[in-house]
Amino acid sequence: MAEQARQDAVYSRIVGNPVEESQFNGGTAFTLERRVAQEPEWVWQMLATPDGAGQWSPCVPLSGIAGVGPLEFRESPGQSAVEGAVTVFKPFERLDHAWGAERLSWRLSPADGYTDLRLVQTCSSEAAVLSSAAGWHVCLATLEALGDGDRAARVVGDDAVAHGWSALRSEYAEHFGLPV
Repeated sequence: MAEQARQDAVYSRIVGNPVEESQFNGGTAFTLERRVAQEPEWVWQMLATPDGAGQWSPCVPLSGIAGVGPLEFRESPGQSAVEGAVTVFKPFERLDHAWGAERLSWRLSPADGYTDLRLVQTCSSEAAVLSSAAGWHVCLATLEALGDGDRAARVVGDDAVAHGWSALRSEYAEHFGLPV
């Protein structure tokens, strides 16, 4: 039953964040925004440390992010590392990095005890836009649940399909005006 509660904590936030709140920036870029019920320092730890990112993100740094420069990421412990690089490092405000061919820009803004979090991803191809947007939608739901103090299970890879990833991908296709 505890596992079901963890899944429900994530699922309720997946459906609570309509696809229509996202933006397609044209070409291969999109923007997702969420309000996290924690201060920017907490959100930063969840982005920039292996322990934090390992609770919700598919993009887990092998070591804590401490500045600009090369960095390796891994989705799961048994997988091969993916080369990346941090290009902008402003603690508690902005983190830009490459994760393989993907480019991610995280912006954090304090908001009365919360953090407004904005992800802008530039994908390696137009085909990657829908999969990435749907995947981050699921992952950000997990981050929100953790920020609310709920016990939430990390949902990445094949587990995302059970959380509505396929339907989200189709919804993003319609919203962004891209072919499925």
